[in-house]
Amino acid sequence: MPELPEVETVKRTLNALITGKQIQNVTVRLPRIIQRPDDIQAFASMLAGHTVVQVERRGKFLRFVLDGLVMVFHLRMEGRYGLYRGEEPLDKHTHVIFHFTDGTELRYTDVRQFGTMHLFQPGEDLLLPPLKKLGRSRWHLLLHRNGSRKLSREKAPKSNRFCSIRNMSSASAIFM
Repeated sequence: MPELPEVETVKRTLNALITGKQIQNVTVRLPRIIQRPDDIQAFASMLAGHTVVQVERRGKFLRFVLDGLVMVFHLRMEGRYGLYRGEEPLDKHTHVIFHFTDGTELRYTDVRQFGTMHLFQPGEDLLLPPLKKLGRSRWHLLLHRNGSRKLSREKAPKSNRFCSIRNMSSASAIFM
């Protein structure tokens, strides 16, 4: 599983590469990666025509904020994204391809096939799994007294309270 700094690096790289690109269509080669909606054709058709506004990170999840939708991804063990020209050959472990109107493709590859993708209406992604299970970022908890009080009331040892994924979303993988 990628560590938090690696996920942050992926987020920054994707922001530089795909922000402003419009999705022409989507090819799903391994349907079980798509968790929401459960209809693969609905997933692909809902994304067609949308533009990537920015890529954000919430814990180890990536949020692709589009103009009117939010995609939530988890790379799991070995998931990777790469931006390619459309005519470049596909890797045998490429499972989802986002075809952009400029002829480039964002390809998701995952040898172990553990990654997940979820599609939501804006704001809905934070209220439903998988992001609903995450707490606020540790920086938010440190900067706001209510978060500090919440942590101080728990009965677990301090290190467990501070690093619990239920209390914050940016804990290291060692605690997950």
